[in-house]
Amino acid sequence: MGTGNWKKDRRNWNLEPRPLPSGPLMTKAEVARLQAARPKAVNPFELMNGGFQAGDLLVVDWMDEGGYALNGCRLSAYRSGTLLRWTTSGHGRDAGGRCLYLAFLTSHSAVEDFVCMLATASGYIATVLEKSKTRQRFALESVTSESRRLISGDYVSFNWEGKSLQVQRPQGTVDMNLFRPGSGDKAGVIMDCSVSYISLYHHPSVIVRILAEVNALQTQPWARDIFLVVPR
Repeated sequence: MGTGNWKKDRRNWNLEPRPLPSGPLMTKAEVARLQAARPKAVNPFELMNGGFQAGDLLVVDWMDEGGYALNGCRLSAYRSGTLLRWTTSGHGRDAGGRCLYLAFLTSHSAVEDFVCMLATASGYIATVLEKSKTRQRFALESVTSESRRLISGDYVSFNWEGKSLQVQRPQGTVDMNLFRPGSGDKAGVIMDCSVSYISLYHHPSVIVRILAEVNALQTQPWARDIFLVVPR
C-alpha cells in the first residue's frame, strides 16, 4: 500500500493564515444581545407563564393514607387534562414541578381554607368536585363580583398572634374588574384570611410565593413577615 512521498511537503509555512469567509467574530456583548432578542418559547402549562385560569382543577391528596394527618398533602393542578408545572426550586417543591408538598396542611378544614385563599388571590372561587378521606378535588370558576387577585405593588403580611394573612393595596388601579378598598376599609385591605395551620418560621414565605406564582408574579421581602408583590 502506497503512503506517498512524505518528504514532499507542499505547504508553505511562510504564508499568512488564510482568512475565514465567515467574516469578523462577534463580541460577547453582540452575542448576548442577539440571544436576548430571540423569541422565547413559552410553555402555557407552566404556571409562572400565565398563572391560573378559569376551569383549572386543583387536586389535593394525602402523602400517606395511613397517617395523613401527620404527613400533610400534595397539591397538583390540571388544565384540560394536562398537568400544570410549578417552579422547582425552593422548600416543598417537586423536582419535576409536578406538585407542591404542603406538610403544614394536616386536616380537611386546613386544605379547604388554603384552597379558598389560593383561589381568591388568583381572582377565582373554588368549587368542591370530590371529597374523600385521602383526596379532594376543586375547580376554579370565575367570580361574578370584583376580583381580588394579586397585582404588582400589593403587600402580603402575616400576623403570628392571630394566625392571619392580609393583602393590602395602597395604590390605586385603573382595572375596573379589580376590587377597590373603600374609605371604610382599613388600610386598603383587600383580603384577610385565616392561616391557623402555619407553625414554622418559613411557612409565610412558602405561602406567599405560591400566591404570587398562581398570578405569574413573584415577591420580595419588605419587612419581617411582610412581602411586596413584584413582576417577574
